[in-house]
Amino acid sequence: MQQIKVLAFDTGGTVLDWHAGLTAAMAAWGTAHAIERDWHVLANEHRRRSLRRMTGTVDPGFNIDDVHPTCCTTCSTRMGSAVRRRTGG
Repeated sequence: MQQIKVLAFDTGGTVLDWHAGLTAAMAAWGTAHAIERDWHVLANEHRRRSLRRMTGTVDPGFNIDDVHPTCCTTCSTRMGSAVRRRTGG
């Protein structure tokens, strides 16, 4: 242990399961609005866009909590053509 200078943990996908939570929230919203979608694909696209906005930014005037709603709107708009409404019961 004396040779170790840094010990770091990536908790973004291990401790914090963002994918399951985001997918579940999107699926619940879809059910409430009679919309079917591949929520896993949308969650991954949301994450990709969010991280792209944050990486490489030095001292931004926003944080990741500001980025999420913007990316969610962008993803749903850009992928809207793939959304199909459920018909019947």
